[in-house]
Amino acid sequence: MHSVEGSLQRLGVDYIDLLWIHFWEYSTDIVDVMRNVNDLVQQGKVLHFGLCNTPAWVVARGQTVAEQRGWEPISALQYQYNLVSRDLEFEIIPCARALGISVNAYSPLAGGFLTGKYTRGDSTESRRYDSEFWQQLAFQFDERAFDIARKVDEIADRLGTSSAAVALAWVRDRGVIPMIGARKVSQIEDSLRYLSLTLPDEDMQALTEASAPVLPWTYYLLHSDEIRIRQLATGGMLDAIDNERFPF
Repeated sequence: MHSVEGSLQRLGVDYIDLLWIHFWEYSTDIVDVMRNVNDLVQQGKVLHFGLCNTPAWVVARGQTVAEQRGWEPISALQYQYNLVSRDLEFEIIPCARALGISVNAYSPLAGGFLTGKYTRGDSTESRRYDSEFWQQLAFQFDERAFDIARKVDEIADRLGTSSAAVALAWVRDRGVIPMIGARKVSQIEDSLRYLSLTLPDEDMQALTEASAPVLPWTYYLLHSDEIRIRQLATGGMLDAIDNERFPF
């Protein structure tokens, strides 16, 4: 409450369009968060709100409480998501789709890694993830990551566009809203080329396959091609099931 009041004063505005609760700190019950955000909405100080970097079980509980009590629902979620880092696909994205929440991706270019600056030999461009801090905070760029980046470059060259546009178009076509950041106008212009880019189905598939994450055990079972596992999951009724939400 104090944070919002301070922001309104510093910004010189009457309300905040979208309030992000930026990091989950595990010490506050999500019910208390939902209650206080609802009060802010009722007071006209906030229109909508979203959660960032929050576990899926917290999101699900918060949205359920809001539905039960008629409180303001969670409108949006924000996490890191890109071709190199796809762990959202296990819990967060399915949770958001089931509960009607939009998903927004920060670092959709993996901190510039997917723009080609690491793979095209441009040593003049500033590279954020060369710093020890960012390497510890985010992820290591191993050979798998470089293979993904080179696949992005290959498709971009063939389509006559930028690597950034290809990587951003992939995020968009996965149903996630890319949040673009840049230091220079040219970087913004380069990234915005994705808005007019339609990735061919074969290129979309190639990128998805090249960047496929290792499935945790539970999801390995749920997405397995093994017929015995499928039949077990469906109680022997696999051929009789027509369900779009079923993973196979």
